[in-house]
Amino acid sequence: MGELIMSAPVAGLTSKGSIAVEDLAMLRHEVFGDGVVTRGEAEALFALDATAKDKCQEWPPFFIEAVTDYIVHQEKPSGYISRDNADWLIRMISRNGMVDSRTELELLIHVLEEARSSPGPALRLCAGAGGACRYRRQRAADARRRNGSRTDRQG
Repeated sequence: MGELIMSAPVAGLTSKGSIAVEDLAMLRHEVFGDGVVTRGEAEALFALDATAKDKCQEWPPFFIEAVTDYIVHQEKPSGYISRDNADWLIRMISRNGMVDSRTELELLIHVLEEARSSPGPALRLCAGAGGACRYRRQRAADARRRNGSRTDRQG
C-alpha cells in the first residue's frame, strides 16, 4: 500500500468513527476539488470505510464513485484498469481471497462495469464463489442483527 496521507478534516472523520451526510460535502470537495482522485485519497477513503462504524446511506455511492474514478479514469489510458491498479484494488478489498463487505463488492462490480478492459485477477475475484458466499453470509447476519433474530440461518 502507498503512503496514506489525509487532510486534517478527513483525519478528523477517521477519529470520529462516523460519517454523516453533512460530512460528504467536505469529502467531495477534498477528493474531487482538484479534478484528480489520487491513490492517497482513495486509500484515505478505504481507511474511513474501515474505521467508521456508523455511515450514512449516501456513503457507499460516494465511496464507489471516488474509488472507481481513481482506478478507471485517472490512470492512462483512461477506461482501462492497469495490472498495478487491479492488484492494488484486490489488496484493498479482499482478505484471504474473499471480499469482506457489500460496499467493497459493489465497488468491484462497478469498477468492472465502468472499465473497457481489466486484468484477469480482478475478474476472478469478482466471479469467485467463495467471495460471493461470504458476502451472502454477511448480508444474512446483518439482516438478523437488524431484525433482532439470531435463530434463522441463511447460507
